[in-house]
Amino acid sequence: MNDLFETRVEKFNILKNEGSHFPYSSERTHTVQAFLEDHDALVVSEQQVSLIGRVRFRNKMGKLMFLRADDETGRIQWMVSRQRVGDECFKSMQSNIDLGDLCRVSGRAFTTKRGEKSIDVDELQVLAKCVRPLPEKFHGLRDKELRYRQRELDLIMNRDSFEVFRQRSRIVAFIRQWLNGRGFTEVEVPALQMVYGGADADPFVTHVNAIDCNAFLSISPELFLKRLIVAGFPKVYSLSKNFRNEGIDATHNPEFTLMESYEAYSDYNDVMQMTEQLLEAICLELHGTTEIEYGEHTLSFKAPFRRVTFYDLLEETTGLKPDAPLKDIFAALKEHSGGQPIDVTGDRIGLLDKLLETAATDRIIQPTFLIDYPRETSPLCRPKRGNLDLIERFELFIAGMELANAYSELNDPVMQRKLLETQAAERENAGENPIVDEEFIRAVEYGMPPTGGLGLGIDRVIMLMTNQSSIRDVILYPFMRPQHGRATVESPSPMVTKKVNATPDRPDTRRLYLEDMYERTFTSRIVSLKRNLVVLEATAFYPHSGGQAGDTGVIAGIRVIDTVPDPSNKSIIVHVLEDEAPFEVGQEVECAIEWDSRYRTMRLHSASHIVEYELLRIVDLQRITTLVNGIADISRYRPDEIDESQAVDLQKTLNTRVNDFISKLQEISLTTDDNGYRTWKCGPIVEGCGGTHVLNTREIGSVDICVSLTGDELVVETKLNQP
Repeated sequence: MNDLFETRVEKFNILKNEGSHFPYSSERTHTVQAFLEDHDALVVSEQQVSLIGRVRFRNKMGKLMFLRADDETGRIQWMVSRQRVGDECFKSMQSNIDLGDLCRVSGRAFTTKRGEKSIDVDELQVLAKCVRPLPEKFHGLRDKELRYRQRELDLIMNRDSFEVFRQRSRIVAFIRQWLNGRGFTEVEVPALQMVYGGADADPFVTHVNAIDCNAFLSISPELFLKRLIVAGFPKVYSLSKNFRNEGIDATHNPEFTLMESYEAYSDYNDVMQMTEQLLEAICLELHGTTEIEYGEHTLSFKAPFRRVTFYDLLEETTGLKPDAPLKDIFAALKEHSGGQPIDVTGDRIGLLDKLLETAATDRIIQPTFLIDYPRETSPLCRPKRGNLDLIERFELFIAGMELANAYSELNDPVMQRKLLETQAAERENAGENPIVDEEFIRAVEYGMPPTGGLGLGIDRVIMLMTNQSSIRDVILYPFMRPQHGRATVESPSPMVTKKVNATPDRPDTRRLYLEDMYERTFTSRIVSLKRNLVVLEATAFYPHSGGQAGDTGVIAGIRVIDTVPDPSNKSIIVHVLEDEAPFEVGQEVECAIEWDSRYRTMRLHSASHIVEYELLRIVDLQRITTLVNGIADISRYRPDEIDESQAVDLQKTLNTRVNDFISKLQEISLTTDDNGYRTWKCGPIVEGCGGTHVLNTREIGSVDICVSLTGDELVVETKLNQP
């Protein structure tokens, strides 16, 4: 790479010294597309034309040199002849023009003997020298990472990617045009806010030096837009960046584009109709049809879309009614969670909402409005006419993604204050920042007309319309982890949105499994109790964390179906009972973990370190997720150019190496440093780990490892041969 770079720099200097290259500005008469469309007429007229393009192919044939170059509209062939440009110029072009160079040519249109529309070059001028060689091609997921980090390189090399972002621009422009044509006024509201609201999400916190105070990046423009409805704007919308300090995955990026609109004198039925009409119009504008391909599905955006109520879909997919026992709700959550950790600390409605999300909405393919949510799910929505236990809210789901959220907006000032204050109190109890936007409430007190509001995720709309499976493929520069080591940024502001310290009535849980991982039974005191959620003073139950599933067992004869960290304080361990607990705070209880499952998990967890050690000795991979329980250890990796046949070979080699390692009796040790960091060690393997493990490799026994390619992931599944 260094030699090529230096050689190209030398060529750059030669061209620079010639004096005819690298102008301050340049013009062209045609784009490639326009040239090809006008080609026949240009041949007849012999008109002099000029084009600009990046050289992608070069072929020297004696006194001729053929170049293929492309611009933003297409690719064209340039023919350079020694006779036409002269000996010196031709020699310089042959020696100093490289793939990737951005050039301007002028000449006349002609057609080759093979019938290819081309330009016979009179003059070639280098506008920019590509001193860093372009890659030959992109391949595999490792290069996807490069594409996200160096999007400009992606757009140069990948015409499909280039077209996605042209389509993105077209979609955003069309949405503006469509809304403007229906009388909406586009407005700008603050992205930097003193009080955040309009969504249930964690904000990014920053500090304003000029006035020495903390502020938040917008999580939603909702409250400002409603204030403008109060001010007299009948229809307003914003198309803006918003920021939520939450997970990053195929459908979530911390910075995202949101369209929110509010229309006075309308309700959620009107907004529902507007939403389906807008999406149908986008589809027709882009594709000329209301049916498009998305992955393996054919989606129909022909209005009207399906409508189904929250509780009807819940019963349809899980068989549960709103009054189902807690143990049935937890059992259904566990069944549909895919082994992933579940936040079980919410109220009944929150649990039902999570259940519907995991069991149903991820599986909705065709455009579907999920309507009439329980009233507890939002403090900003009007009660449903005829059933005050529900609210007039809908969410739109397509291909397993939530695209839109909308309400008949609450405009009762007394109820609005009460609901926001109740929400703030609940946040405070959960260890979150209790914020009430008094300026918004005051605005509603001036009188807000009946209003229908909509929030539409633009990035996800573009994913669907351009057939992209990841949000990163429709955001030009998605958020990425630091490429080398940890980010070097200042410590976060002291004003945080979640508390992390224990309180006197809920101290950090003493973790008995760190003292003796083989302890099966113990006695402890209950320090906190809520419904079926129990916090003990000390516990041998391992909580779901670090890729290891939570323990099950019994507390005073009541079955524990899961163990999880408290989401507001990971140092507190919550035991989830199968039903409401008949206990009292301060009561001493006898506890027992389900040992067979725990011991299998310990063996598998220890094996997982050996499997990954041997795996990474064979091939360089990046782990995405891992989950180990009493049945198997399943780890997922970015596949790095591995095909099916290589996966078969990898499985065979991995089984041999891992079982050979295990068969040689080796001690497994765990040590903890002064900062509480635990280190797992076995022979040459030293890794950080906070899970539970056996004492030596003999306890693991032989294992069976299955390696497979599933979608964009390499899945490595390890099971015990002697359960």
